[in-house]
Amino acid sequence: MLASQHASFLVHNVDPTRGKPRSSTAHAGFKLRSRNAAKQGYQVVSEVVMIGYAGDLSAVAERTIKGWLNSTNHRRAILHPDRRVMGVETRLPADGRYFVVGILSNGRGRR
Repeated sequence: MLASQHASFLVHNVDPTRGKPRSSTAHAGFKLRSRNAAKQGYQVVSEVVMIGYAGDLSAVAERTIKGWLNSTNHRRAILHPDRRVMGVETRLPADGRYFVVGILSNGRGRR
């Protein structure tokens, strides 16, 4: 649910001059979702996002995982020992870009 909300938010807040959301906007949206997750009992929430051009849609999942694991910050977030749950959501706007959003948590009610 949180990954779906964040993916929709990012797609609807794309800066047309950059082709992606401004970092400040994306982080503000994520902070709101983090607060909402905390109210639902989820802890240690972090995000990973991939924005690219689809081309061969069958390759998006593989490109996304490889991209995340080849990025120091994304890899650290995904492989962090406290991240036990990951929600993933995708969006494909009409312009052919794809958005893949992962929201990570250590699980509901854990501290």
